[in-house]
Amino acid sequence: MGSGLVTYRERNIIARQKVNLEKRCSNKQAEQVAKHRALGEFDLLNRDGISPLPAIIYTGSRISLDSLHNPKTHSFLVEEIRKKVANLERKKWSIQFSWVKSHAGTRGNEIADKLAKEAARSGGTEYEFARIPKSTIYQEARESARQKWQRQWATSQKAAATREYFPTLQDRLRTKIKLTPKITAVLTGHGMTKAYLHRFNLSEDANCRCGNEYQSMAHILFQCEELNAKREVLKQQMGTWPARKEDLITKHMKIFYEYIESIDFDNLIV
Repeated sequence: MGSGLVTYRERNIIARQKVNLEKRCSNKQAEQVAKHRALGEFDLLNRDGISPLPAIIYTGSRISLDSLHNPKTHSFLVEEIRKKVANLERKKWSIQFSWVKSHAGTRGNEIADKLAKEAARSGGTEYEFARIPKSTIYQEARESARQKWQRQWATSQKAAATREYFPTLQDRLRTKIKLTPKITAVLTGHGMTKAYLHRFNLSEDANCRCGNEYQSMAHILFQCEELNAKREVLKQQMGTWPARKEDLITKHMKIFYEYIESIDFDNLIV
């Protein structure tokens, strides 16, 4: 990430700067660093005995200007800029900020952009500004937690039935599901089947009414002859069959949901 600025006095360039920022810094920070450095140039002129002058700082970023004028914004760079402006104004300088359209051929803006690109390409790890935005740190922490969660999810010996519908956490996080007892039983594999009841000695056997010797949830949904008519409707609505379980949730949620809710599980496990 790079930042650049060029300082003019009476149409003559008197200073150029390029600043190498840590790569995780934001574009808005790069814009604010340029403003902060520009104010520093004015302060140097003041120390050199130059009488206070009207000064305008041009930027191609409306967002960075808005943050300066927003009384609710108190980020480090914004506060540092405000301090420098106040200090210069006490010395009778007149400071203004103005927006200029980027990449429109404005000479000073084009030079500043070139300097910023040079700074970004300079590489190395000696950064002149390396205050990472809190939002970036929070985002990285969330992503790290998600990756750790995904590794645990992928290697867990539990929730195998649920993992067939949601191989990745991202699939589940972006899928809105109206949970009902039937939907919960299907997605978890817990309850509403003879196999599940037999496992806990709540049924004498695991046989299905259709004659299959093991009435699992997968058998009920995809194989049981008792549901052939309902399943045929599902197939016709989907257009493709067989379907992966994850696709039933992510691509065919509405019709799969209706299919599940139409099943009389109580009648099947009698």
